[in-house]
Amino acid sequence: MTRSPRSRPAAAPLALTLLAASLMAGCQDDTKTVVRDKVVDVPHVDDQSTAEQFAAHLIAPPDNVDDLFATVPAPAVSGTTAREPDPSLITDFGHYPVNSDLLLTRGRLNHTHGEAIISAEFNLGGSLSLVPINRSRGQLSFERTTDSANHAIDQGDNIILAVNADPYSMLEAWNIGLIKTDGMTYTGFGDRTEEAVVVYQDGRAAILDQVPPFTLNVYVDGAAHGELGLVHRYHPGNQTNTSFRRGNGEHGLYPGDGYRGTLDLSGKQAVLIRAEVNGVSVVQEPGGSVMAQLPPLSGKVVRRLDGVRGFVIPNGHAVLEDDGDLNNGAQIDIRYETTDPSWDEVQYALGAGFGRGLMVRNGEIAEDSDEGSGGVNSRTAFGIRADGSYFFLVVDKPAGSLTDGITTRKMAQLMVAYGAQTAVNFDGGGSTTLVGRLPGERYTHLLNTPSDGSERVTATKWGLALNADAAQYGQDVAVYPREITLLADSVYRRFRGVGYDSQSWQGAGPVPEYGISDARLGGIDPRTGAFKAGKDNAEGYVVVQVGEQKGAARVTVTRSVDSVSFAATSVTVDGGASLTLQPTLTYQGKPVHYSLDALAFSVDQPELCRIDAATGVLTAANTQGQQCQVTARVGDAAAQLTVNIGVAPVVVADFEGDVSAFKAAGARHSSVTLEQVTDPVFKGQYSMKLSWTADPKQPGTFGAYLTDPSKTTALSGYPKYLGVNVYIPEELAGKVWWVRGTLVDADGKNITINYNNDGDPLPERGWNFMKAEIPAGFTPPLRFNQPFRFLVLKTAERIDSHVLLDDFMEVYSDNTDLAGPGVTTEPAALATVDTAAPTLTLQAHDDSGLDVSSLTLLIDGDDVSGAVSYNGSDRFSYSTNPLSDGWHRVDYRIADRNGNMTAGDYLFQVDTGGAQIRFDSEGVQFFPGATASIPVTVQGGNAFQDFTLRLEYDRTKADLEWLDGSLPAQQVSHQDGVWEARFSGFNDAVTTLGTLQLAVKDYLQNTAVSVVISGSLNGKPFYHPVLRKEVGSRYRLLTEWGVRGQATRLLVTDAAGQPAAGVEVETFKYNAANDVISDVVPLGRTDADGQLMVTLDPGPQSAPQLFRAFDDDGASLMSEVNALVERLDATPRYPQLTPGHDGSSVNVTWYTDSHTLDSTVRYGQGGLSDSAVGESEIVPFFYGAEAGVVRVHHALLTGLAAGTEYQYQVPGGALHRFTTDDEDDAINLHLFGDTQTSANTNVQSGSGLVTELLGKMQGQLPSKDLILHVGDISDDLSLHHLMRLFFEALEGDSGMASRLWVPTQGNHEVINEGAYKFASMFRMPQVDNGLPAPYDRAVYSFDYGPMHMAVLSSEVPSDADWQTMMDWLRRDMAASDKTWKVVMIHRPPYHGNPASGNGRVQQWLPPVVDELGIDLVLSGHDHMYSRSLPLQGGQPHPQGATYLIAGSDSAKFYDSNGTGIARVAAVLFDDNVPTYTTLEIKGAQLRVLTRTVDGRLVDDALLTPRAQR
Repeated sequence: MTRSPRSRPAAAPLALTLLAASLMAGCQDDTKTVVRDKVVDVPHVDDQSTAEQFAAHLIAPPDNVDDLFATVPAPAVSGTTAREPDPSLITDFGHYPVNSDLLLTRGRLNHTHGEAIISAEFNLGGSLSLVPINRSRGQLSFERTTDSANHAIDQGDNIILAVNADPYSMLEAWNIGLIKTDGMTYTGFGDRTEEAVVVYQDGRAAILDQVPPFTLNVYVDGAAHGELGLVHRYHPGNQTNTSFRRGNGEHGLYPGDGYRGTLDLSGKQAVLIRAEVNGVSVVQEPGGSVMAQLPPLSGKVVRRLDGVRGFVIPNGHAVLEDDGDLNNGAQIDIRYETTDPSWDEVQYALGAGFGRGLMVRNGEIAEDSDEGSGGVNSRTAFGIRADGSYFFLVVDKPAGSLTDGITTRKMAQLMVAYGAQTAVNFDGGGSTTLVGRLPGERYTHLLNTPSDGSERVTATKWGLALNADAAQYGQDVAVYPREITLLADSVYRRFRGVGYDSQSWQGAGPVPEYGISDARLGGIDPRTGAFKAGKDNAEGYVVVQVGEQKGAARVTVTRSVDSVSFAATSVTVDGGASLTLQPTLTYQGKPVHYSLDALAFSVDQPELCRIDAATGVLTAANTQGQQCQVTARVGDAAAQLTVNIGVAPVVVADFEGDVSAFKAAGARHSSVTLEQVTDPVFKGQYSMKLSWTADPKQPGTFGAYLTDPSKTTALSGYPKYLGVNVYIPEELAGKVWWVRGTLVDADGKNITINYNNDGDPLPERGWNFMKAEIPAGFTPPLRFNQPFRFLVLKTAERIDSHVLLDDFMEVYSDNTDLAGPGVTTEPAALATVDTAAPTLTLQAHDDSGLDVSSLTLLIDGDDVSGAVSYNGSDRFSYSTNPLSDGWHRVDYRIADRNGNMTAGDYLFQVDTGGAQIRFDSEGVQFFPGATASIPVTVQGGNAFQDFTLRLEYDRTKADLEWLDGSLPAQQVSHQDGVWEARFSGFNDAVTTLGTLQLAVKDYLQNTAVSVVISGSLNGKPFYHPVLRKEVGSRYRLLTEWGVRGQATRLLVTDAAGQPAAGVEVETFKYNAANDVISDVVPLGRTDADGQLMVTLDPGPQSAPQLFRAFDDDGASLMSEVNALVERLDATPRYPQLTPGHDGSSVNVTWYTDSHTLDSTVRYGQGGLSDSAVGESEIVPFFYGAEAGVVRVHHALLTGLAAGTEYQYQVPGGALHRFTTDDEDDAINLHLFGDTQTSANTNVQSGSGLVTELLGKMQGQLPSKDLILHVGDISDDLSLHHLMRLFFEALEGDSGMASRLWVPTQGNHEVINEGAYKFASMFRMPQVDNGLPAPYDRAVYSFDYGPMHMAVLSSEVPSDADWQTMMDWLRRDMAASDKTWKVVMIHRPPYHGNPASGNGRVQQWLPPVVDELGIDLVLSGHDHMYSRSLPLQGGQPHPQGATYLIAGSDSAKFYDSNGTGIARVAAVLFDDNVPTYTTLEIKGAQLRVLTRTVDGRLVDDALLTPRAQR
């Protein structure tokens, strides 16, 4: 039986690396600098190398030094499990006494591959107390155990050790079980069913397997007021508000920082409570603001809210429903209470156990020991021994492992072995965290190694608080590490003397002195403990002396080692990547610490692997599929490591051998064939040709597939992608075909993969590598099923053709080099040369280098590779023999050093005036319903004897007919879209072989007619480019839209743009999926001006209506006219105010249906005595579910007096009020980031979030003057329903109807015709900025109070426009003498997101900002919040401008990668939470105040104008 720590020997040794993590970078990703501020000569830091002075500073070891290293037996563990059939073995076990009440132990557990098992064993009631540690940001916040403990230390709690406790919701950090601290009990989301660890008033701890029942009760001014009802709160997983109940009352509670969106209290009575801080469910932010997250809570009633709608709860407040009986000033207390009197004896409590019962009961394994519960993982538990002592036990697993660890049953067996009479499970896995602090240090550090590799944020924690006055220590100083072996000449900087003075935990007390027992050991710095080993073998002690007390660590110095080893025999890195070499050294069975310069590294291929001996960093060459061997040597001992460079793709099917496993299949086809061919080929000798003919009798989705019906082909691993080289013929290039595939896993499950997306065009002609991502989670091996499926969804877009496939490849890494050399050719593709013997050149380049031996070059099918010359760098040349006039084909292939092939083929023409056959298609146009004639001419016919011609065409687009010319066509064959014939009897009199006629089908849209021309001439291949021409429109309908059921004027022009008179017009319906025309209705002929009045079809929804104009010479393409419905009625909607040039004018905008023409606004101070006649226009919306028309009205109110309240009313609308600029030196600004309103009212991403943020800003800074928006108002300005949702969110007197609204044009405002929409919808001060329409309406300026603001457009399309805009900005700012000069623009000059596309903004704006002395630049776009330091010339400068990115007010977020504004940021917040910002100007001071939507403070800063610094 393991004894309590009080009965252990006072100086038991620690033969291990215990507490290594306490001095290691346990939080490598934490950018905070932690200062341990113990006041000594040299404060302790991890590296004092610049101040070290090594000397043979001798201190005699303690007299009992041998006793310090006595062996301590490890606990004996009984029992096995099905998952852990081997007996449990704990090795390298040792003790580490801190004081008489606290002992740490550490060993290594065989079940976790030797990872640590650490216990913290303690007594309570003496120097230690067990206390819960609160999170600094409240109950709905994640926080690392070190951060929570360190925050408690900063609050004056002397925490020396802490452990994670209760499980929690991974979405929001709400703990499962209850919390009790400072006399108050708090809820958990499962507290009624979970166990708990409690600490009683007398300091004893216990484990309760059942907690009493609790209820949320309401008290008013101290008197009981019944039970609470539902508690309403936001659930981040569902992204909706939900509720829970801890009482049977009728009245609900809405905590302001735990609830999202607006509150509708229609028909209800309620009060607003200002919550008081309790440190758990209501917490105070660093800036002083309060966050009310959950009950229980207390506070005073500050306002009644009876029947209120659209209310946004201010931060730090809560809404409580009532019966109308609560008055302002009433004290409200909501307490979580039980009627069980024993709970009064509990001082502290935290939930534990997951609700599964105890792990150990009465010294026996209990109910929470199911092997299947949670699988295997890291573990944390708490135990109580029979003697009344306690312990925490943590078991680590290998960091990063997803499969290692121990079962809960094994953890229970361990708890029994360590002496537990009662034990309960704590949160484990990546949450397993034990932290402590050594004497003399202020803050805590990791003692274990969490399985994530770094410390995870968790919820509740237990801590041990030290009463330094009651602590008792032994006579010896404990030294860490207790034993160490060092390689000669190595430096070790982590010796620490601990446990030597009770006051040292408080950061004061004596200073340790470090020395060595024998000069042969080496040298030591007596102040820091840094030790440098000598050059020869030696044994002795590092001694730490504190006053009269001493401690020692046993040190062995060795010149040689028994073994050198790497963790693995091989490792794979990406080309160009780096790897730190960290071999393990052993001597006499123990690990050896070493300095890197003591090792000798060598590499067999230094051109592939370069090693920096000082750092041990290996850098691989930028190659792929190569390897080098590294040797690490110490004396005669050595180890090798094979470094595989680059993750090369694996060819899974190359079609070179037996291809009988592959079959052709398809859907809605007349024929699909699969053929192994030799031309063209990407790599090797063969490729696979997939050919098809669609069945016109089967409309709908057509497909041609390469299949493996027996599923013979298996992938060798689980790649990230499956790729294939696809040859796209000319007639398919750019067409919209969907390329998919299916695999099957070992369980028979189908896996769908996509090489492109539905709607994506195919690549250009020639070989293209296409890859499809393979979803994770299927059971290997994966096999081919239908690995390549070539689909077209619309019948009209079918083309009878083929593709070629070569080399299916498994791709395992995004960094895999898959690209072959870049190649340019001369003559270029389709070029014409005037010499019979041109020189062919290939210019090739690849970063990995060229495989010159791989070059293959063919001319007209003849391999001329052997005659190619190479310049030794990047150029291949071949001087051709004389070629006949006509077209010639070039095929080439060349690979890079990584084996990636580039293959291509193209045609060029020789034209010296000699004999050839031409297809004279230049100038020929194809129109629907018309026949195009292409003459085939002969020049120098005497040179030809025999000509076989083959013409392949798509029957779905045109019919082909051949008209004989000088020679009759012989042996004619014409079927299935292929016309073939033979011609003979040539002579010089033969000048026209014939005419190719193509009768183009009618009712076409966005298509082309292609004819593939091939054959043989005089026994040799005849080459000719594919004859491909887009089908044009003989006539054009220029009318874009009209209103459904109303008369609309159609305008028809000819191809030259002139009015087309007398042309017939019809309307019809078209089923694109089936390619069927129906319901054709003739409408008449156009008049002399090419116009025809028609009535668009009536209907309830907007829809395109099809028209066609035609005569005997051809027709228009099928032309759509958007038949739009009214989206509003005559009632005015969305009234909004925008600035005039100054406070004397204001723009008013509102929306109605298209029939309402009155644009008059009545306004005045006490009544509506004045009027302003405005203007209006119809704005059409063509896209989305709410396509339709609205009319936007604008009117300018002028002659307004400063600081005056005005009323105004638009026709048929409500009365609204606004107050003009009082021209003093104060302004309140509300700033929106990218709202990007999506198609819902969700509080996470829709208009509900916009309304909520406006309410939050109003609560933070009431009486706003301006509502600023940095752009991306909605996700797409051309979609009516998105703009409607945004306008509805800000509609009314609390929004844009009574406050000036200042919008900025963002990139989502210029999608489709959005730039024109922006100009039509928002009426801003018109300025002479010189920009072209419509961007001129997006660039403006105005004055308000002490501020002059210029709003720019980052979307202007050219550098010339930027120059124009900057010139205007210079003129505009020069004309202002306002205190504050502010610019607002969507894209930030200094990016937060490197992919933001803000290059022009960064190029043009900052120099002008510096030139003009602009104070503040507001922007958005990057969906994070950041405020820069003052910048000038791009660098921090006290006289510089501040650049602010306004955060994300939508569900889209980007993370900073440390570039751009991050390098010069005073504040950067990218935690993927919406934020809101208010700007408060008071004279020469501007306060920036930014919070998250749930109330956390992000930024609070005061700015001053540049001119006054």
